[in-house]
Amino acid sequence: MANARIDNIFNRFKTLKTNKQSLKGLYSLISEYVYNRKFDGHGVPNAGIFADEDIFDNTAQRANGIMANVMVNNIWPNGPRTFSVGRTWDTPDTEEIKSYFEYVNAQMYSVMDNTRAGLQTALDEYMTDQGAYGISGIYVEEKDEDTTVPIRYKAWSIKDMYVDEGPDGFIDTIFSELEMTVRNAVKIYGYENLPANARKDFNNGQVENKIKILHVIEPRIDRNPRKQGVKDMPIASIHIEIGTRKILKESGIEEMPIFVGRFSKVPGEIYGRSPAMVAMADILEINAVREAIMIATEKQLDPPMAVYDDGALGGGNIDTSAGGITVFSVTGRLNTGKPIEPLYTVGELQSSYTHIDTLKETINNHFYLDRLLDFNNETRMTLGEAQLRNALRGQSLGAFYARQENEVITPTIQRTLNILMKRGRLGVVSGSRDDFELLAKGIQPVYIPDAIVQKIIRGEDFYELTYLSPAKRTMQSEELRGIIETANFAVGVSPVNPEILDNVDFDKLISRVAKLSGAPMDLIKSSVTVKKIRDARVQQQQQLAQMEMARQQSEIGRNVAQMNAMQQSEVA
Repeated sequence: MANARIDNIFNRFKTLKTNKQSLKGLYSLISEYVYNRKFDGHGVPNAGIFADEDIFDNTAQRANGIMANVMVNNIWPNGPRTFSVGRTWDTPDTEEIKSYFEYVNAQMYSVMDNTRAGLQTALDEYMTDQGAYGISGIYVEEKDEDTTVPIRYKAWSIKDMYVDEGPDGFIDTIFSELEMTVRNAVKIYGYENLPANARKDFNNGQVENKIKILHVIEPRIDRNPRKQGVKDMPIASIHIEIGTRKILKESGIEEMPIFVGRFSKVPGEIYGRSPAMVAMADILEINAVREAIMIATEKQLDPPMAVYDDGALGGGNIDTSAGGITVFSVTGRLNTGKPIEPLYTVGELQSSYTHIDTLKETINNHFYLDRLLDFNNETRMTLGEAQLRNALRGQSLGAFYARQENEVITPTIQRTLNILMKRGRLGVVSGSRDDFELLAKGIQPVYIPDAIVQKIIRGEDFYELTYLSPAKRTMQSEELRGIIETANFAVGVSPVNPEILDNVDFDKLISRVAKLSGAPMDLIKSSVTVKKIRDARVQQQQQLAQMEMARQQSEIGRNVAQMNAMQQSEVA
């Protein structure tokens, strides 16, 4: 049974390798012309071997780096404060729940913003591979040995992965082939779990010898949902030594730990497409033109020489160096012309440089620099024209931002929250064992509100993610503009028809505008707090009205008393 299972794994591994093999030629070109890296025999980038000798232009490498930096800054500009976790629409809007989610956000920010977690570095490396190969991943690793920073984020390159999609169109299967020294293998898997040849190398002190390992991460179809063991968890994680097909480690994960994103994708394909793939024809052309110009320039600076065959020049050696002297023996017909002269075989080069500028602009546009960067410093525009242009530029990138959000960013945040919730970093249930343990240690627990606990028990979504990034604002710009225009129109018409304001729910409007414009949600008070403020204001106004009425009544009484006194005086 075990052998049949191993056979099934390696048969699928062979299929996944075959599927990726068709991309080997394209990946090789991308690696060489965008990363300046050679490829190894498996058709994956070799990080240690550079390919500078055949590269004559770095426009694509520079454009990809700029695109990656700007994309990350648009998607994740303020670190984890780019998002906030809040209540769902059907959760009561109370001060308790608002305070709880402020605590949740503070905990998540402290972990994701920690330099030891490495999220920003992982995103930078991830996005660079997106521009080059069109596919890469973020690994959210739970660390058992570190309670301060329980999560580590790593970028996974396509060089290590063979992937497959699930029924929902997301990557749910990852086969990773990697090499590891025997020394590291002993540390990770334990001496007793290694195959005999690796143990022999270790015993002989050959700890730097390498073994090849296949790491399989895929949904576990044959699990028993009623059992709680690691081998019955939804996601299987299996480490196999390829040479002997020995299982080194098998465990399970509650959810997918690696989230693979594609820059863009054609229906029916699994691997993504990248700007570098689209720009490859222009990248190869500009490289060829650069090489030709270099050769032509060298010919102009040190041109080939023509000499007559009926003279002796310098004993057969011609010194063409600066200040060099060559002795001529004037014989034969040398008086009919120059004894030596350059052959001008190179024409003008200006048109070639113009063509290079055109190719540079085209390559930059393939990497979306015309939409990500604002190079327009000459044309004056009104505010409305600038907003419209920015909206159009942003809309052209909306599909990319949406794919990144759905495939990578949102799952990364969700897994982070789930890990922190499991570890008790986001509060405990009142009356639970965790509650008693914290109290016994003299620690005052943070309690999860009952409304949230009930939603968790029922298996419902108990939180909602709100993004505060420029990318999200770009995607929501049309809705925001429509809301603002509607509000401005209502306020503008209200002097003529005050009743028109009755159509607008300004409480919902201000909350929605804050959400769409990227304002921190902790600036918006809860509806319960707003109601208390308004009730207090109404009560104060009522008290002032009562005081004013009492004052008026007192004044009226005083006036009446004065009039009565005057009348009685006149009668007397």
